[in-house]
Amino acid sequence: VMFKFGEKPLLDYAVQTAQSLNPSKIVVIVGFGKEQVIEHLSKYFAVSGSGTRQEITGSESHRKKLVLHYAVQEPQLGTGHAVQQAAGFFSNFNGNVILLNGDVPFISSSTIDSLVEYHAKTKAGGTVLTANYKKPYGYGRIVRDSSGNLLKIVEERDATEDEKRITEINTGTFVFDTEYLFSYLSELERDNAQEEYYITDMVEILKEHGIRVSAWQTSKPEETYGINTPGQFDELKKMLRHR
Repeated sequence: VMFKFGEKPLLDYAVQTAQSLNPSKIVVIVGFGKEQVIEHLSKYFAVSGSGTRQEITGSESHRKKLVLHYAVQEPQLGTGHAVQQAAGFFSNFNGNVILLNGDVPFISSSTIDSLVEYHAKTKAGGTVLTANYKKPYGYGRIVRDSSGNLLKIVEERDATEDEKRITEINTGTFVFDTEYLFSYLSELERDNAQEEYYITDMVEILKEHGIRVSAWQTSKPEETYGINTPGQFDELKKMLRHR
């Protein structure tokens, strides 16, 4: 996330998108290279506090004073494990939590707003942002029933051949009702090919508890492109020049 993308590191795009949503708080989950991330953020925000939960308060140059926190994930045991590290910051919080990825620079606040609106409309405990990719290789697939309802999200390594042919993918962006997310997050298990805690498994966990989980597909898949390889990094840099 510290790779320079245009005039700034990738991380800045995610943080600025989060800021534009006018949130109550932002939690940045750090792990490998955390010193670089925190040092970078401290250039734009005044840092206070100690230990693994520092507060970063927006400087006077920002129109709205905003508090950022960071949670340390060590070791890195998957996306679900990452979210578990942030649980302490939401112990007295009621509302929605939006999960954003640090390597998805083009996601817009309008797309997030639409996701949250659909989440509220369907009265879901959790909603995943999906997109249709012509080349879905490497991404988790969205599995729906005959009525179009979300059944589960299956990761590439755990997918059957039929599931790998699905072109609707999980973008990694979610909105969850805080109560449901942190009540059942401890039920995540590592019984998968990567032996990691997948946040995507929350879909099946919530459904098992009788809680509705929705999936909303964006009409702008290019906003959801992430960076997993040097080739994807170069491809998105080319896209950046035309935005």
